[in-house]
Amino acid sequence: EPGVFQIYLNLYLYIALHMLRNMRAAALALVAVLATQSTTGILIALILTGAALVRAFLEHKGKRRIIAVALAILIAPPLAWISYANINEKFYGSGQGSSWARAYDFYTGINIIAEYPALGIGFDVDRYLQASGKLGHASELTIEQEEERRPSNGLLQMFFTIGIPLGGILLLCIFYQRLFPHRGLIAPLLLLAFSGEALVFT
Repeated sequence: EPGVFQIYLNLYLYIALHMLRNMRAAALALVAVLATQSTTGILIALILTGAALVRAFLEHKGKRRIIAVALAILIAPPLAWISYANINEKFYGSGQGSSWARAYDFYTGINIIAEYPALGIGFDVDRYLQASGKLGHASELTIEQEEERRPSNGLLQMFFTIGIPLGGILLLCIFYQRLFPHRGLIAPLLLLAFSGEALVFT
């Protein structure tokens, strides 16, 4: 699953760029993320790469700063083009069904949270399918697809399974985790990754 694989690859990219500062490893990780063709993964990679270039520009002077600017000019156009092509494909091309499904998951999740805000509906998949059958958002998906579709948005799953109070605590834990430094980078990385995959509890 590209959406899952990209999380590990982007963590590797983060470690290579911001902890080890190993450009060869970072280049390998970046190419690997692009190869997954995961829209979320490419967006996260752009954030990590952009942050590294900004840091390099601010930390260094003279030749090294010029090199950082040159790298940004060299890397930005192809990355921007790949991102644009990928997003365009997902929303208007052959991958359009994926964006429909994600939109259905998003609005259905919001509806379930609104209906069960305090305690959620628990972790039973059948309970979710019952709730989505009753509260599902109108979409371009077929009835059969809607009836069998499991949640893909991990952030919303975090709230509709255990409720807003406990979900809010877990959300804060993502921001205040101590496993990785640079919390300002890791939190958006995880939030973006979880928004496309229901992996918060697994």
